Amino acid sequence: MVMSINLRLLVGSFIFALLTLVFAAFSYDSQLVSLDLARKLYEGGSAPLSRLEIAKEKTAEIQSRFSSAAGESIENDEDRLQGERAGEVMLAASSILSDIRQVLSADVSADLRRAVGALRYPLSRIE
Repeated sequence: MVMSINLRLLVGSFIFALLTLVFAAFSYDSQLVSLDLARKLYEGGSAPLSRLEIAKEKTAEIQSRFSSAAGESIENDEDRLQGERAGEVMLAASSILSDIRQVLSADVSADLRRAVGALRYPLSRIE
């Protein structure tokens, strides 16, 4: 069977277009898979880590405030945590607990969940 050059070019163009579409479909699918993996990595790693960093900064701020107050002539911890300062500590503890709860609500590893859960109990006693 003899095909004309025009028919050969037309068939070749259709085959090339079909192969291009198949390649595009596979590329799109792999991009979706990569996007899903990146989202899981962010939600499971970066977002909880940033919440823990925020909680750490808040804890360091409260600690520095009260360690500077420790140099004053207050003799026991109960006197140090009266009045306005007690409200600051309670507010900070509540905020830190909120950050910790957000970390625990994310899909994190069991080891991280245990470590963060251990932080929650002492803070909940302050709150």
